[in-house]
Amino acid sequence: MKTAIPAAVPASPEALSDGELAQRVAGGDVRAFEALMRRHNRALFRTSRAILRDDADAEEALQDGYLRAFRAIGTFRGESRLSTWLVKTDRTTPRSARKRGACWSRRSTRCPRRTA
Repeated sequence: MKTAIPAAVPASPEALSDGELAQRVAGGDVRAFEALMRRHNRALFRTSRAILRDDADAEEALQDGYLRAFRAIGTFRGESRLSTWLVKTDRTTPRSARKRGACWSRRSTRCPRRTA
């Protein structure tokens, strides 16, 4: 016998609003975090790519940004859109690295090789 899922509880995280996703992620829901990444990946990648001007560096920065967002999601207060908060969280690392003139990725061809 099948048990019906109440209408108030979405069957999957994809059906949740951004605020509800953030609350679920803060509670440790990995599926909600995966849904959050799928929903906002394009915008976050474009932001990193615009700052770093290199696809590989942007992908690495994006991964770091997701880790930072996961750790800090409990600080999201809902005063702005979640996408705005994520972009701000994601862009801080590549932008600060670029301001310092630092290489973001060891794989980058623009980074000088260190010699011993």
